[in-house]
Amino acid sequence: LCANFAGRLSISSTDDCDATIGNFIHHTMCLWNGETCVLEQLAKEYGINADADSMANSITSFWDWMEHTYGKPTKIEREVPFSFVSDNGQVVTGEIDLVYHTAEGDVLVDYKTYQGSPAHLTDESSDFHTGKKYGAQIALYEEALKRNHSVIRDRLVCYLSLGVIIRMK
Repeated sequence: LCANFAGRLSISSTDDCDATIGNFIHHTMCLWNGETCVLEQLAKEYGINADADSMANSITSFWDWMEHTYGKPTKIEREVPFSFVSDNGQVVTGEIDLVYHTAEGDVLVDYKTYQGSPAHLTDESSDFHTGKKYGAQIALYEEALKRNHSVIRDRLVCYLSLGVIIRMK
């Protein structure tokens, strides 16, 4: 599934670094409280050029899409740390960007930054195919949640800058 929840945002960084934009988006989604001034302050701190009102509309549309698709959450967790020892003895640690808890199960969401064509995200021949690029990462997130007795309802990758959500199989 590839769902559009908002339009493309025009975002750039003064250092011309995609990682800066990614860090800004993660921080924005973690701190979003409905106030545009938060976006303006974060953009200033990160050296980001973006229209705060457009960003606010996109974030609001994301949350509206989540509620419309999965219902009202029973709980929302952001930047959820995890650590476990895999079956082969490897220590796995990380942070899940968002866990949207519902009565029917949990939806895990990972935020990504990509400025290219949304069509590349679902094209299996593309280097930017979401499943090929992030499937293993999302599988680890799912395993971490399951080890904590979570019932996984869905796995999503959200490209806020594109206004697109990809459902992982």
